[in-house]
Amino acid sequence: MEYLILLLIGGYFLWRRDQQAQLGKISYDELQSDIAQVRAFWNTIVAEAVRTGVNPCIIAGIIHQESQGNHTLVTGKPPTYGLMQLQERTARAHGLKGSVTNLLNPETNIKVGTSYYAAQVNRYRGDWMKAMSAYNAGHATAKNKAYVKDVVELSDIYCRLSPS
Repeated sequence: MEYLILLLIGGYFLWRRDQQAQLGKISYDELQSDIAQVRAFWNTIVAEAVRTGVNPCIIAGIIHQESQGNHTLVTGKPPTYGLMQLQERTARAHGLKGSVTNLLNPETNIKVGTSYYAAQVNRYRGDWMKAMSAYNAGHATAKNKAYVKDVVELSDIYCRLSPS
């Protein structure tokens, strides 16, 4: 059996390949498929993370958690768009130009979403866990522990997979 030990904040997460992944109760194969979809955008993720001064692995984790790498995903009311599941109002406040459908372009979505996440990191004075929670639930309710836990776990996976 193959084991993958992921170092996390405050402990370890042991993941056995033959078990159901703890992230949303999906199988290892399904998780691998989602990871491959997100990794297709790795160069853009890194470029935008460097531009804004945030960790690219966290951005990959957010993308995975929000859309599983589906850049055409539109959900909810009000609707959220693309890889980082951005609302139009939020996106416009963080650099979206033109039509809201531009958020379905992966590069645009990652640029705007990463800018929004970086703004949350600044708002919470570098507390990236609060920033993640605020990204998910809005700054007024920055207490979503399950979302943060999942993104931290996913971020660690992407860091371990990223090229040195």
